[in-house]
Amino acid sequence: MEMVPSTMTEMWTTMGSTIASFMFIWAIIRQYCPYELRRYFEKYTHTIMTYFSPYIKISIHEFTGDRLKRSEAYVAVEAYLSVNSSKTAKRLKAEMGKDSNNLVLSMDEYEKVTDEFRGAKVWWVASKVVSATRPMAYYPEQEKRYYRLTFHKRYREMITGAYLEHVVKEGKEIKARNRQRKLYTNSP
Repeated sequence: MEMVPSTMTEMWTTMGSTIASFMFIWAIIRQYCPYELRRYFEKYTHTIMTYFSPYIKISIHEFTGDRLKRSEAYVAVEAYLSVNSSKTAKRLKAEMGKDSNNLVLSMDEYEKVTDEFRGAKVWWVASKVVSATRPMAYYPEQEKRYYRLTFHKRYREMITGAYLEHVVKEGKEIKARNRQRKLYTNSP
């Protein structure tokens, strides 16, 4: 007896029931397994899934180390994406520029934009992690903002080398142009 589906309908039916079975088993595991065992299972499931995934992800966090100073890489990426994403993003946030009356557009949280570099397609996502605990009621929730860059692993050398250098260089030039513009507009 052969277990290969003969039509697309049978294939989708088989796939649907398989996924439903996995979801049911996962719900039982989450309900009745101890946290440590579940965490162990999740860790190795994630490892197996990343082994089969052809994509690499790089996170660029807003603050590094002591959280007193913004990361230069984050600032450069933010400037680069503010120019490039404002043309393609569907959700933007607008903020007043420093010492300016003009609105500055940038990617809104959880927005995804596509960029292309030498034939390689990359995806940028603006994300944040909100801390579950609040140290003091007077301060707003701690948010850890970051940009996540995703690309296919066959472009690893080009993206980690030339593309990231390009993004940082362009971002710094954009920041310098904005700074020069502010200097000229603020002088009497």
